Amino acid sequence: MNIKFLGINGSIQHQDGGNTSILISNKVLIDVSTNLPYALKERIQAIVLTHEHIDHIYALPSFIHQAWLLGRSEPLDVIAHPSLLPLIDSLLNLFSLREKKNMFSINLLSASTHRYGDLELIAFKTEHTSSSIGLYITENGKSILYTSDTTPIVAIEYSDVDLLITEASGLERERETLIKKGHSSAKDAAKLAIIARAKRLFLCHLPSRDNSELLLEAQECFKDTEIPCIKLEYIV
Repeated sequence: MNIKFLGINGSIQHQDGGNTSILISNKVLIDVSTNLPYALKERIQAIVLTHEHIDHIYALPSFIHQAWLLGRSEPLDVIAHPSLLPLIDSLLNLFSLREKKNMFSINLLSASTHRYGDLELIAFKTEHTSSSIGLYITENGKSILYTSDTTPIVAIEYSDVDLLITEASGLERERETLIKKGHSSAKDAAKLAIIARAKRLFLCHLPSRDNSELLLEAQECFKDTEIPCIKLEYIV
């Protein structure tokens, strides 16, 4: 299983990085916001939207429009929590995307368990918004646990994962404020890596350009922690 981060930032972008968006095995795009050309050159089979906040969904209409302009004919699945599907439908209608000549089929699917070849996605509820989800992803015996945005998780059904990807929206000293906003600290991320018995931890949804203090805080608790590089392919 390969993975590529198209962005690792939280709500605020900067010139060197955009909002968190992740490409899995060139088949599934998790959240759609930034560096679209890297996703458009692949034949993405599904887009998963983890929740309704603008930094996670704003580029969906543009992705679909550009894919159509580039001649896509294959169906595209768009997966999200059931309560989010009407909003997605309204975005498609706002830009009259389904009415485009020879528009490919766009299937809006409730988040549950979905398979794309050997890749399996299992959605689970997280505590961020009423529609927020995380994903347990497996392919060829490898596993990734992705929480997206969430308050600290103290127990998880999935364990012994090869890679945990989770947010680090601030430092432990900011934890009370983070939790009120539905987020977690770098130390919370490291604690979850221990709970999930992860082999490796990637931090995302980062608050700034220089996140060295966040990385150090997580590494003090879980040494195999990294901040991934944008557009670099990682093998799990």
